[in-house]
Amino acid sequence: RLHGLTCDALLEVELVDATSRVRVASARENADLFWAVRGGGGGNFGVVTRLAFRPRPVAEKVCVLHARVRPEERLDFLAFWQAWIADGPDELTPLVYLAATPRGIDGPVLLAQHWGDATSARWALEPFMSFLELPEPEPKELTPVEAAEFFGGALDAPLKPVHFKSKSHFFKQELAEQDWRAFLGELEAPIEGVVGLMLDPWQGAIARVPRADTAFAHRDALFSVQYRADWDTPAQKTGSLACLARLYEKLAPLSDGAYVNYSDKTLTDWRGAYYGEHLERLTGLKRRFDPDGFFSHPLSLT
Repeated sequence: RLHGLTCDALLEVELVDATSRVRVASARENADLFWAVRGGGGGNFGVVTRLAFRPRPVAEKVCVLHARVRPEERLDFLAFWQAWIADGPDELTPLVYLAATPRGIDGPVLLAQHWGDATSARWALEPFMSFLELPEPEPKELTPVEAAEFFGGALDAPLKPVHFKSKSHFFKQELAEQDWRAFLGELEAPIEGVVGLMLDPWQGAIARVPRADTAFAHRDALFSVQYRADWDTPAQKTGSLACLARLYEKLAPLSDGAYVNYSDKTLTDWRGAYYGEHLERLTGLKRRFDPDGFFSHPLSLT
């Protein structure tokens, strides 16, 4: 929200194309290719060997918050959260986590990051405090690296195999109360396995980049939902995937597009969902730079 998408900071990309030619793309050179890889890459145009980015100033400290929403405030909190997004300060990114679990619904949990000190973070978070469990939580100051680990886990954590399935939706308008109520209702029944949902607020600097400037077609998204089903046993796989399907189908009629970074072969119209109005131009560029379809996979452009 503060600095925009990662591709918005990209200045230049070097890649090896289908003919083994090394191409450099930027605003000045191979501009069409540069447009395409910022939101339409996905293994379509070549093997990237170098990326050059515009650096951003980073403060010594940022603030994070992990707090649970009171169960009786779930509906009001979600309504407030979505209404806040369009005009909320760019410095604050309030993520919301919900889950269907063997114990029923878990959350909402507010996971927020604020670019600023504790005093400014408390001011930015004040509108959310009345929804949270007591005692009132305090923002925690961390270094940017510590904040990355707060959200994504320790950078040096050992890797282990996991079984999961992810899907996504974009939403470009606020959901009505009855839609949130139906959505929460799907999370209440206990399930085998776990289905976690991360609600990401968009807007801010993301929405200020003209939609035609890059291949990313969802600049006007209000928020996105990341769905993730996790399991360890066959019974958990069956339960979590069934719950994922129910949740996805419940919200699908209200959504508008999907996030290209979540590869999803089960999408019936993945081209339109990922690329929207840019699909025709991207398809033309794919045929220009890779006419024989050398870079091919189940979700590649043709």
